Amino acid sequence: MLIAGFTTGCGYLRDRGRDFADIWRIEASVGVGLHVHVTATELAHAGVGSSRRYVGGWQYGEGSGERRVEDDFPLSYVWTLVDPERESLHSMRRGSDDAVPSQHRCYWAIPGELNRNIEEREVLHYFDIEAHIFVGIAGVEIGFSLGELFDFLLGLVTVDIAGDDGNEARIGKRLWHKVPPQSTDPQRNK
Repeated sequence: MLIAGFTTGCGYLRDRGRDFADIWRIEASVGVGLHVHVTATELAHAGVGSSRRYVGGWQYGEGSGERRVEDDFPLSYVWTLVDPERESLHSMRRGSDDAVPSQHRCYWAIPGELNRNIEEREVLHYFDIEAHIFVGIAGVEIGFSLGELFDFLLGLVTVDIAGDDGNEARIGKRLWHKVPPQSTDPQRNK
């Protein structure tokens, strides 16, 4: 590790520092609601309550600041009865009222594999463990990314599984990515 640090210079140390920062999530929020939500990798999302809030802080290597509307049981079931297009066990809309918001909905217990959304997490973030609590007018979200931890550890020996080393590679790094719409042509979906 010392040899790699000395031979590659400041770039190596900068990339290891960024990789370490990518492991963590800490965000504060203000708004209205009563909501608890836990993400145990993409195998399970579980929560109770609902919140409408503005969030800011640190989200896996980048500053965050956005509006989020999040519903879990029982409100998510009410929305399903009112409008079947909004069917979900958990739903989260991100973005401003002026723009078309990004949306993530979970219909089943294995969100990353069974649900198809407007947006999905990057594969490296399928292994995130997160907790969110919002009471009344304030809340906090914390998270830990196992995928980014492995990227940091392998980066010590110059293996970059996230593909985010260097300034240019970090420009496109995001927690969420848009999902291309599926074609109605069965031959294209094979």
